[in-house]
Formats: sequence, C-alpha cells, structure tokens
Amino acid sequence: MKINLLKKGLYDISELSSKDLEVISDLELNELFKAAAKDDPFLERTFPKILVHHLDNIEDIKYRQDVYKDLKKYKQITKDLYTHIRHVILDLRSKYPFGIISDSVHQSIVTSQSILTYLVDQIDYIRGLVYQYKDITSEGLINFRNDVLETFSKENILKLKNVLESLDPSKGVMVNSSLSDTMSFNEYGLLKSTYYDKEDKRRWKKAERIYFQSMNNLLIHELDIKNDLAYKKISYDFSCAALSIKEYFDDLAKELGFYIAGMNLEDKLLSLGCNTVMPELTNEFRYTDLYDAAITLKKGSVAVGNSHASSFKIMVITGANQGGKTTYIRSLGQAYLLMQSGLFVNAKSLSLPIIKSLFTHFDKEEDKKLESGKFDDELRRFKIMLQSLKKGSLILLNESFQSTSEHEGSKIGFEIISALIDSGVKVILVTHMYDLAMLIKEKYNDDVYFLRAERISDGKRSFKLKEELPLKTSYGLDLYNNLFKD
Repeated sequence: MKINLLKKGLYDISELSSKDLEVISDLELNELFKAAAKDDPFLERTFPKILVHHLDNIEDIKYRQDVYKDLKKYKQITKDLYTHIRHVILDLRSKYPFGIISDSVHQSIVTSQSILTYLVDQIDYIRGLVYQYKDITSEGLINFRNDVLETFSKENILKLKNVLESLDPSKGVMVNSSLSDTMSFNEYGLLKSTYYDKEDKRRWKKAERIYFQSMNNLLIHELDIKNDLAYKKISYDFSCAALSIKEYFDDLAKELGFYIAGMNLEDKLLSLGCNTVMPELTNEFRYTDLYDAAITLKKGSVAVGNSHASSFKIMVITGANQGGKTTYIRSLGQAYLLMQSGLFVNAKSLSLPIIKSLFTHFDKEEDKKLESGKFDDELRRFKIMLQSLKKGSLILLNESFQSTSEHEGSKIGFEIISALIDSGVKVILVTHMYDLAMLIKEKYNDDVYFLRAERISDGKRSFKLKEELPLKTSYGLDLYNNLFKD
C-alpha cells in the first residue's frame, strides 16, 4: 500500500548525521522540536529527521504544502487518526514483545493470526476516520484517502476475516492440489471449513482468492502438500502479511506525525502572538517580520523581526556587538528548513530561493581536551564540510575565521568564501572583520548584499538590521560602558 503524504513516490526517513546535529545546535532547533513534539517521544525522534532532511525542489515542496493545508482543515480528525495508530503500535509492542517470528512454526502462525485479527479490527475505525476527509484538494491526501478506502473496503475486510477465522492451527489445516502432466503436484490451494459439527467433523471448500493492492503474501497459495512444508509456508505468508500491515501502520504514524508536529509548532507560535504564513514559492529573496522562533519560544514573547528584499551571491552582516546579527541568521536558517519541509514559516510573508542543502558554521568554544587550537578546529570543520557542499547549497557563517589575527583571518576567510561562491554556493556571513568585508566588496561588488546591525544614538540596540555598508567599529565600548558604568 502507498501512503505518499510526505512526497510523491518513495521517501526515506534517514538518521541524523554529524552535519545535521551541528545545524540543529547552531540554529537552536531543539526549542522548535520541543514545541512541536508536545511531550510525545515519537514526534521528538521523527520530526527532526524530516525537517532537517528538507526537500530541494519546488514541486515536492508544493505537494507537501498542499497536504499540510488539507490536514489542517481536518485537524481533529488528523490528530485522532495519528493517536489511534500510535495506540495500536504501542499495544502490539506490549502484547507481542518478542515480535512475530518464532523458532516454532506453529507459534509463528498463531502469533501472526492473532496480530492480523487485531489489526483488521482496528482498520474499520481507521477507515471511518479517513472517510471524513472529503473537501480536500491536495494530490497527496486525495490519493491516500482513495487508496485506504479501496484497499480496506468492507468487502476486502470481510474476506480477510473469513480467511483468518477458517484457520485453526491446533486442529490442522487442509490444502488441495492437482496433478501435472509429469504426475507431480501443483496448483496448491488453501481450503477452509464450511461448518463444524458436534464431533468436530469438517467439510472443506476452496478458500476464495483475496487481492489486497500492494500487499503480497496475504493469501496462502501454492502450499506444499507435505505437512511440514505446508505449515512453514503458512507461517511465512502469515508472518509477511502481519509485518506488512504493521510496517504500514509504522510508516503512516511517521508521515502523519510530521504534520501533527508542524501543527503543534504553529499553534504554539500563534498562541504567543507570532505571525506564521505559508511561504510563496517564487524563488525570490524577500520577507517581512522574519523572527527567531527559538528565542520566541524560549522567552515566551515575539522576537524582533526583520524585513528585507534583495538578490545576491553573498550577504555580509556587520555592525554593533549584541545587535541581533546571530539572531537574524538563525531566523533565516529556521525559515529555510520550515519552508523546504513544506510547512509554514516564521514570518508575516516570505519567499526564498530554493537551496539544495543547508550548512552552518558558527563560532564554537575552544576544544576543552586541548587536542587542537580553536582556529585549527575551525579549519578542520571547514574541510569536512567542503566534502559535502555542492552547487546550489547555502552556508551560514557566523563569526568564522576570527580565532586568529584579523589580517590572517580575513585572508584565509576571503579565499575560502571566494571558492564557495565561485562553486555556486550561496554564502551568508556574519563578521566583525572590516578587512574581510571590504575584500568581498571589492571582488563581488553588485553581488554583495550588506546588512548592518543598528545602533541607536544612545548606544542601545534595536535588534534591526539595516541595508548599510560596514563600519570599522562594532561599538564594543557600548558593552564596556554598560557593564562597568557606576
């Protein structure tokens, strides 16, 4: 059976890499994950994997956006469906802690039959919930609904129940066969009893053949007439059928869970008075009131937003210390991941160019084990990152190259950044190094977008970024006077 709620066709939910963990740390995404999960351990595990491993083309993003909008219209039904599926999975785990496969063929049949009977009983309820998705327009949800209603039709469910009820391994099963031209047995078929009399005498007839779309091995077929081979075949087929439906439930929980987590996160931000919006997929760089969702969730109040529109190969952000530069670059990274995962974004309006992959390189504390100096560690991290960077990627550099002298840092930083830009990688750089900013301006000129953290005349910070060229000072004296004033 096909689910395809996250993407048309196959979609693999892979584990987080060291690069992914660095992105999560730099962008403070754990604050978003906590709000999205709402104390659900399953969502805590699955949502980050799907969000960080974002989509990379407009068609797939639009597909997922449409599904999200449809599911949001039926929010309670979607939550009920997810909750019930998770209950079924946890119930199976509790009742069958050792799984389906057993060394005993007889026990495997009994367990598989029991699990299938349990799952079939749950399917009726799930089918009823899915049936209520009526006024929908997304390709993904329409296909999912049709597939569930067709595959789990009342007729198919009744046939499956009849097959399950006809099998009683403790009393044996019966198969029939025909003879081929070479006098060997072929065309084996499973038989089912029509009734039981008081003396437990059975009459048998051929079991009806049942077809479940994309579910192989559901009907017992081509059984070997020999008793041991027949039981092994029944055990294998029933185990495969049980595992197939169980895996379907597992996958459905992951895909539905992603959208539930997205709704939870959006609801939390809205409750704090934040703007959220479905981004426009126009491939332009513009937004209004883009804010840091992590700080907002942490403080419980809306962070200061920024509004810009431009086109560039590299963005350079300079200006006052503690003026909102890191907060801004974090908000942009969060928006990229939310947008390219098919969800809402943390802004009043937004459109961003689609990227292939997102990388971050933020200033880190010096190696406490003293295995390397801070600048050595920076360069090592860059070397690892460069092996994965490809054309169309975006890298967010926050205070990079600053753990050595400004002259050396500017020279090395300029060489690395130039190589990235010339390879088709878009760069957004936060820096205090005036020399580095000027080297970039000299080479790229019209392809550079400069922003500067605003400093009010009294030395206070507005946390707004203005489109202005760098200054030679970052107003560190403001911080000194604020800390040591009488």
